[in-house]
Amino acid sequence: MSLRSRKQTVFKEFHDAVSFSRLAPFSKLIVPVGLPFLSTSKASAFLRIKDEKPYYCSAVYAAALHSTSIPFQMEPVGPSADSGDVSGAMNVNGLIQMLAGQATQNMVAILDVSMPAPALTGQ
Repeated sequence: MSLRSRKQTVFKEFHDAVSFSRLAPFSKLIVPVGLPFLSTSKASAFLRIKDEKPYYCSAVYAAALHSTSIPFQMEPVGPSADSGDVSGAMNVNGLIQMLAGQATQNMVAILDVSMPAPALTGQ
């Protein structure tokens, strides 16, 4: 490894550490996700991603997290609604606070999520 690439690696890791420490007070949930090479993974079969561009990978991860959280963004419905319509009427912050027991304000969570969740139809 050349001196230049070693400096770039150290600079990138230092930047990540400082970014996390500065953003942590404003966050309720930090989800560390990432693959070493996103462009060669099965997840990017239909995407054109350049691994050397960190914002490309960040955009893919942000879109995946947003898609995962869509069921949690549904409006709660009344008690007389069909139960098939209410799967996901909770927000992610409420779920994390419930699971963590509100033990900490800033938490690091690794969520293994299978989405979308099946509807509650009673069948």
